[in-house]
Amino acid sequence: MANLACNGITHLSYKLYDALSKKEGNILFSPLSIHAILSMIYQGATGQSAENLEKVLAITGAKKSADSYEALMETVSYIYSVKVCVANKIFAQSPFKDDFSATVTKSYFAETETLDLSNGADASGKINSWTEEKSENRIKDIVSAGNLAGSKLVLASGLDIKGDWLIQFEEKDTKKRNSIYRRQTQ
Repeated sequence: MANLACNGITHLSYKLYDALSKKEGNILFSPLSIHAILSMIYQGATGQSAENLEKVLAITGAKKSADSYEALMETVSYIYSVKVCVANKIFAQSPFKDDFSATVTKSYFAETETLDLSNGADASGKINSWTEEKSENRIKDIVSAGNLAGSKLVLASGLDIKGDWLIQFEEKDTKKRNSIYRRQTQ
């Protein structure tokens, strides 16, 4: 059953890479994170939104999608040679339906939280605290109060993989430097 999610993630990764690789420079993105968070949104989508998400996700049927993610997340949690931590959470201005929250928790190993997003300082503090906790303090200040102006929904997703490369980098071929992200945000 996990194959459905894997096939959808592969489909999305090719489309994303095709779009992102048109810009010059290095790229890093997580098709798993993007596909998972969109698949969770698909659980609550109807009409044209659901049809569009089916095309992007390459999975037809919300139940199939949830079942395939549950199988995938269970498989990922049993990888012993690599530490894989997937953290997803949906913050929303309005309360979630109970069946939506139950599906997201059970099938995606994720969380939902109703949060007053109109109070940007408080909401950004809670989102940033969650992100720091889930990333073992490696990701800080992911969102500012100003970023939340007018927001009704915040999709937070993180993926942390710790393992050894099959083919190790030669130390002489590496160098330390500040990340582009840190330079742009300082």
